Amino acid sequence: MHAEEEEKDLLAILDAVVKEQSQSLEDRARFLSSEFWEDKRENNKKGKLEDRGHLGCRIRSKGDGGIYAEWYKTFWVKTSGAEKAKPWGKYIKKGKRDPFGYNIETLKKMAKPIEKDIVVRTEEAFRILREQNYCLTQLRKYAKQLEEANAKWEALSEGE
Repeated sequence: MHAEEEEKDLLAILDAVVKEQSQSLEDRARFLSSEFWEDKRENNKKGKLEDRGHLGCRIRSKGDGGIYAEWYKTFWVKTSGAEKAKPWGKYIKKGKRDPFGYNIETLKKMAKPIEKDIVVRTEEAFRILREQNYCLTQLRKYAKQLEEANAKWEALSEGE
């Protein structure tokens, strides 16, 4: 087997592994989000209306295989002419100290007592998933860079 064929096989294997891992991360993130919402619903049933939690999470996935686990705070807004108030979510910024996680203390301050534990547990898991996602992003980036370098090498070799 020639070096070019081995490099193409390596890139194909790397691509398959990255895709599989990306899907696995997305599945875990969606599971964590669902678990968060189930716990939140159960907790909200137990408490008074004013004690109910107002933090929420969502998982977004992008076409490049990246996943984004985000937090938001829900407000109830009644617009003029509307019969009922509707939920409105305000995205919570991640902060700059930790590139992979939200500031736990900030989330604790924003959370109602009934939801603090589940928010902290979920964010700790999301942080790990964000770090893993970053690693996969780097693998994708370097695989593309290697592919481009290989194409340059092939072009140079053909020119000889």
